[in-house]
Amino acid sequence: MSLKFIFSVVLLCCAQLIYGADTLKNRTISPLPKAGAVVWTKSLAGNWLFNPAPEPGFEKTTSPKDPSWKPIKVPGEWVMQGFKVAKHTWAGYASEWVIPNEWAGKRIKLRCDGIYSEAQVYVNGRLATTHIGGFTPFEVDVTDLLTKDSKLSLAIKVKNEGFADSVLAASSYAVHALGGITRKIQLVALSPVNISEFQADTKFDKNYDNATLNTKITLKNETKIAAEASVLFELIDNKTHTVFSKQVLLNKADRASATSSSYQFDIPHPLKWDSEHPNLYTYRATLSVNGKVEEVTERKIGFRQIEVRGNQVFVNNNPIKLRGVCHHDIMPLRGRSVTAEQCIEDVKIFAHGNVNYLRTSHYPPTEELVKACDSLGMFLEVEAPFCWAERGLVPPEYYQQVLVNQTLDMVEFFKSHPSVLIWSMGNESKKFAEYFKKTAELVKLADPSRPRNFSQYEPMGDNGELEIGNHHYPGPEGPEKYKNAIRPIVFDEYCHLNAYNRYELTTDPGLRDAWGIGMADMWERMYASRGVLGGALWAGIDDTFILPDSTVVGFGSWGVIDAWRRLKPEYWHMKKAYSPVKIKPCGNWDNGYVKYVVENRHSFSNLNECEFKWTLGTQSGVLKPSIAPGKTDTIKIFCTKPNANEKLKLEVYDARQIMIDEYIFENIVPAFAQKSIKQVTGEKANWSYTIKNDLVRAAAGNKQVLLNSTNAGSLQVFVAQKKIIDGFAQLMILPLNPTGDGVQMTGKRKEFLPYNSTAANHVIKKIEYQTQPRVLTIQVWDSYDEAAGTTIYRLNSNGKIEVEYHYTLTRDINPRQWGLVLKLAPDLSNMSWVRNGLWNYYPADHIGRLSGTAKVANTQHFSGPAGPIRKPGVVWAEDQNSLGTNDFRSTKMNIKELALFSSSTKLTLTSDGSLHSRCWRDTDKSIHVLLAGYSNLGAESFFHTHALKFETPLHAGSIIQNKISLEIE
Repeated sequence: MSLKFIFSVVLLCCAQLIYGADTLKNRTISPLPKAGAVVWTKSLAGNWLFNPAPEPGFEKTTSPKDPSWKPIKVPGEWVMQGFKVAKHTWAGYASEWVIPNEWAGKRIKLRCDGIYSEAQVYVNGRLATTHIGGFTPFEVDVTDLLTKDSKLSLAIKVKNEGFADSVLAASSYAVHALGGITRKIQLVALSPVNISEFQADTKFDKNYDNATLNTKITLKNETKIAAEASVLFELIDNKTHTVFSKQVLLNKADRASATSSSYQFDIPHPLKWDSEHPNLYTYRATLSVNGKVEEVTERKIGFRQIEVRGNQVFVNNNPIKLRGVCHHDIMPLRGRSVTAEQCIEDVKIFAHGNVNYLRTSHYPPTEELVKACDSLGMFLEVEAPFCWAERGLVPPEYYQQVLVNQTLDMVEFFKSHPSVLIWSMGNESKKFAEYFKKTAELVKLADPSRPRNFSQYEPMGDNGELEIGNHHYPGPEGPEKYKNAIRPIVFDEYCHLNAYNRYELTTDPGLRDAWGIGMADMWERMYASRGVLGGALWAGIDDTFILPDSTVVGFGSWGVIDAWRRLKPEYWHMKKAYSPVKIKPCGNWDNGYVKYVVENRHSFSNLNECEFKWTLGTQSGVLKPSIAPGKTDTIKIFCTKPNANEKLKLEVYDARQIMIDEYIFENIVPAFAQKSIKQVTGEKANWSYTIKNDLVRAAAGNKQVLLNSTNAGSLQVFVAQKKIIDGFAQLMILPLNPTGDGVQMTGKRKEFLPYNSTAANHVIKKIEYQTQPRVLTIQVWDSYDEAAGTTIYRLNSNGKIEVEYHYTLTRDINPRQWGLVLKLAPDLSNMSWVRNGLWNYYPADHIGRLSGTAKVANTQHFSGPAGPIRKPGVVWAEDQNSLGTNDFRSTKMNIKELALFSSSTKLTLTSDGSLHSRCWRDTDKSIHVLLAGYSNLGAESFFHTHALKFETPLHAGSIIQNKISLEIE
C-alpha cells in the first residue's frame, strides 16, 4: 500500500472526526449519469404554482386548488416576477411531475442548485429534507416517497430571511429580497448501486512533465444486499482518443453503505491546463455491478498544479499575475437568478477584455459559470457566502449548518474544476476567530491543493494564518508596501469604479473615461510588485435591478460593463492596461523596416503562439515573434517606405484567437512639408463699426458682433444673422462632489440634477473696448464669489477669436474642473474632436476615442442614473439624459481640435492638447461648452486615493489663467 493512499485515508478519517458524522453524510452531490439510450436527468424548470402567503398545511396536499396560487417561472426570484412576500414568512411553491417509465428500479434524487435562503422540501405530502443556504446546492433521495404510479408532487416552502441571509447580507446588498428557487432544479436517476462521488486532482513530477491523477470515488449501495463492483477509469483527450484506461475492482459494496476509495494513476506527458491554454480531458468512470454495466459518469478535468512559494503563486511552475474583476450574478430583469447562457457570455466578455481571473463576490457561483471558466480559460477565486457576517448573529447550535456546511458544500461541489484557483472564506467580515478559523481549517483538510484567503480591508484580517493575504483598496502605495511581503497579497477589490458620486456622473460620463488614467497607473505598479499576486477590479458588472414596476434598485453602476452587458468606457481601459502584450515604437522607418519593442506579459505563452497582424496602407503581414513569458525583445516589420500620413495598425491575437490588443502607430516616417501662411487682404476683411449709446456693432461680411454695456453687459456673435455666441463667457470653478445621496440606488432621491453651476454671483465691474480695422478687443473686469479678475476677447474680422483670462481665487476650492463656459446657439448640436489620449487606439464607439463626432440627442428615451430600464438597442455612448448623449456631454480631455457645428455654421477650438472640453444642452436648448484649463478624475470615494494624485487644489490667492483660440466659419 502506497504512502499516498495511507495519507489519503488518514485525511479522510480526520475530516470525518472534525466534520461530525452528519457532515459528510449528505455533503456530496451525486455526479450526473451520462445519457445513453435513456436520459437520466429531468429538468424541473418551467411554470410552477406560487403563493406568497400559502394556507397552513398546503405542503401536506398533493395539489393546491386555491385560486390564490399563481404561475411563477422556476428558476427565478419571486420579487422579479411581481410577488411580494412578508418578511420572515414562508412562501409556497408547488408542482407535479411524472417519473419516466424508463427510470423504474432506479434511485431518484432531487437536486437543487440554489434555493434562497431556507427551504423545506415535501414530496407527496411528506418532508424530504430541509436546507439552509441560498447559493449552495443540495440533494435528497426521494425514491421511497414516490407513489406506486411514479407521481411526484412537490411542495417547497421557501423563506428569504434567516441565518443564511443574515450572514451574507445578500438581500440588503441587492436592495430586494432574493427569495425563490433561483438556480436549476432537476431529478436524477441513479442505479441502486451508484457512484455518489467522483473527484479528481492532479500533481506533476519535479520536471512538470508527467502527472499523477489523484482520484476519489465513493460507491453507494442503496440496496439490501451486498454487491461486487468494479470501475473502469478512462481519460479521453479533446480528439476523443483514450490516453489512459484502468479497470479497478472495488471492495465488496455492503448493503446500505457508502464506501470511498482513493487512487493515483500515472499519466505521461499530459497537456497542461492554464488560463491561456484551457486544455481539458474527459475523465470517465464506468461502474459495473455483478459483471453488468450499471452507470457511466464523466467530468471535465485539467492537469494543473498550484503552489505558493514565498510571496508568489505558481501554476505548473510558472509565476502568475492575476488580472481580474469581481463578478456578481446579475441580470437586470431576473435579479441574481441567471441563465446558463449568460454565464458563458460573461466569461467570454471578460476573456476578451484580457481578464484572466474572476472573483465570485460574495457567494459561490453557478455550476455553469465554473464550467465556462474551465473551457474558456479563466482562473477563479470562489468565495463562501458570507459578507459582513458579524452583522448576523449565528447561535452556536446553527454554526454547523450556516457556516461549516455552506463552506464545505462549496468546496465539495467545485474542487475538481481546474479553473478554481483560490478559496475565499468570505468577504469583509470580522470575527475571523469565532466564525471562520474553523471553516478555513476544514477547507484545508477537504482540499489541500489550493490556497485560501479571507477578503478584507487589511491583510491581517485572518491573523496571518492563510496562504494568501488580502487587502481591499490599498491605494497607489499598496504595491510598494507589499512587494516584499512574506506571503502573496491579492487586492481582490481595487480601483473601485465611479458609482457613488452620482451628481458628477449625471453631469459628466467622461469621468468613466478619466478613471482609466488612475487604473492604468495602479496596474503598472501592481505588475511590477513581486509580492502582489494581482487584483480584481470592483466591479465587473453594474449591480442594478429593474423591478416589475420599473423601480430601479441595487448598489451601483460600478461595472466595466452595464447590467445589459454593453461595454462601458472603463472596459477598454481595463483591456489595454491588462494587455499581456505591450508594444512601443523605437524609431522611424529605416532602410526597409520599422522596429518595435515588445514585452510579453503572459504567464504561460510564448509570443510565437500569437499572431501579430499588421497593415500599413496597402501593405500587410503576419508576425509570430518568439519571445518567452516575462521577456522583452524587438520585432521588425519589413515594408516599403510609406507616405508620411500613413499609419501602421497592429492587431495581436492569442492562441485562443482572442484579439488581446490593438495599436495604431503614426509618424512611421516624419512629416515634411512647407508651412504656408494664409494672407488676409481687401477691405471686406476689415470690421466696420457702428457705435450708438451703449451698443457697439462690428460687421465684416456675414459676421457681426454686438457689444452691449447695459443690463450688466453682453457679447453676441452672429454669422449670416444667426446668433452663434450668446453672452460673455462665464467662469466655472466646479468643486469635487463625492455625494450621490447614499450608496444604494434607493437613496434619498433617484434622479440627480446636473452638478454644473458656474461660479456664483457674477458682477461685471468694467468693460473696455478697442476698435481696430481687423480686431475688436474687449476687456472685462469682473468678480465672482470664488474669484476675481479679467477676460480679454480679441475678435478678428476673419472669424478668429482669442479669449484670454486671468483670475485670482478668493477662497479655497478643490476643483473637479475649471475654465470658461460659452453659451452657443441651439443648433450647434453636433460635435467633432481630435485629442491626445491615454492609448493610441480606441474603439469607434468609445467616448474617449482620439477623434470622432457626436450628436447632442437621439430618439432613445432618457436614462436614469442606472441606465436604461429596458434592454437598449444602442451602444452605451448613445444613452442620454436632458444634458445630451453620454458621448456628447462627456469631457474630452487633451483637446487638439474641437468643433461644434450645424448644417451651416461651425465654431472650432484649436489647442496644443492642454485644454479639455465638455459640452451640454441647457434647459433653454442652448448648447454650452466648457473650455477647461484643468480637469481631473472626479470624487468617487473608493477611488479617491488614486484620483488624489491628479488633483490640484486651489487656495485663496491661487491664479488660474489660460488662452483659448476659436474660429467661426
